[in-house]
Amino acid sequence: MAASVVLGSRQLLAIIVAHQSGLPEAIADIPRLTNAVTLAGYTEIKYLVNIPTRFASLPYLQRYRNPATMLLSHALFMATNRRSQKVDAALPLHLLVVEGNVAAVALWLRHKPGLVTSRTLELAAAASQGAVLRFLYERYPELATPTMMDLVAKAGDATLLRWLHDAGVSCTTAAMDGAAMNGHLDAVAFLHEARTEGCTKIAATAAVRNGHAAIVRFLLDHRTEGMDPYLRYSIPYIKYQTHSVRGTTHVDAVDAAMARSLLSSEAIQYLTKEKLGFHELQYFYSRGYCKMAKTLLEWAVTRHDNAMLAYVLNGIRAEHAPPDSDDEWLPSFGDWKNGKAIDLAAFYGDVAALELLHASRLQCASARAMAFASYNGHLHVLQWLHTHRQDGCSEDALALAAARGHLHVVRWLLEVFQVPMTQAALATAAYVGDLAIVTYLSKQPHVIETNRIGGLCRSFLPENGGALARGGGDYYSKCWCRLATLCGRKP
Repeated sequence: MAASVVLGSRQLLAIIVAHQSGLPEAIADIPRLTNAVTLAGYTEIKYLVNIPTRFASLPYLQRYRNPATMLLSHALFMATNRRSQKVDAALPLHLLVVEGNVAAVALWLRHKPGLVTSRTLELAAAASQGAVLRFLYERYPELATPTMMDLVAKAGDATLLRWLHDAGVSCTTAAMDGAAMNGHLDAVAFLHEARTEGCTKIAATAAVRNGHAAIVRFLLDHRTEGMDPYLRYSIPYIKYQTHSVRGTTHVDAVDAAMARSLLSSEAIQYLTKEKLGFHELQYFYSRGYCKMAKTLLEWAVTRHDNAMLAYVLNGIRAEHAPPDSDDEWLPSFGDWKNGKAIDLAAFYGDVAALELLHASRLQCASARAMAFASYNGHLHVLQWLHTHRQDGCSEDALALAAARGHLHVVRWLLEVFQVPMTQAALATAAYVGDLAIVTYLSKQPHVIETNRIGGLCRSFLPENGGALARGGGDYYSKCWCRLATLCGRKP
């Protein structure tokens, strides 16, 4: 009877199991899931390949690009060696930390306690796994780092931040900077009231850039660090994608900054382009926050917004009185040289924008306009430019038209505009296998040798989504007969 009581004891069973090799059943599947993960990359930048879907689908890892197939190793705070492709043995533990399973983490550490490091606690902070972080800190307080508390602040967990403060953990100015950048007002206010580390200009600068007006007002009312007038800043802990709040109050944030005249015209222009639109530009310009600039002119063309384009042109005329003559002109101050607004309008095939720009007489065109229009097959633009402009045509226009298979443009350039025939155009048509263009061009006389070496050539297009499939160039320059032979086609 006594023997059966002893053998049936749960306490005895737990002691026996604790001293057996292997993992408890609750976490026995983790090694199987993670064994297929490999490390890729032969530089300091390493990638984890084949992260199991169970973990790759977690919110923290979803903030990174390609979490299942090419996850940056620093996302999981992995220890890596530039010369080694060995996966850090702490990977299973760190995946459990991201999952937020305190019980599983506890079981893993019972059997493999040597795997926990300061990086483990920092990962829990970045992944907003407060329960796991508390568990780890209570058992390994010596592993706490300022980075850990900084990341908690950047992730915006004000409750955990207070808990770490009460526990005596230290942080740096990056804590408030990161909290302000990511829109966490509660964390900013707590750090200001309870801590002495303070912040830097990054806090208010990033809050303006990211549209957190309440935080901008708080910082300007309670602190003295100010902000960068050009809205330039370095992101604290840029490698780690913590929780952030999407800012929606950019205009109010700018108003708060401009009430103290803290921002430059260039900063307003940049913010408008990066985050906002025409309506906000009208508001800022009407209040005198910014001047018109070449970048805004070209942005309006890129947006295909001719109402905005007309508004910018009117502003330019109001700021810089154009000469009475019909000659093209440039404003007397500011960076207006080498404008490309007409080139961009030609690229997008926008004749209405071309007409507005042409009527303004601003110098904002080059011979690239025809090349850009040729690349996209905009014959109507080429005809308009030929009729109204005298900017010429760059040598690669014919080759760019051939690269995209625009036979009608190729014919127009040779027969109407009478550009010289080039070897590059014929080589490009052969390279892409466009028989119709090869046949047409091969009958043209006076092939000009434009590139003795030959090869793929870049043309620096505004939006290059159509580079030649078998290389990175926009057109090809080589002996077309030899190229056709190499490609398996008859010259």
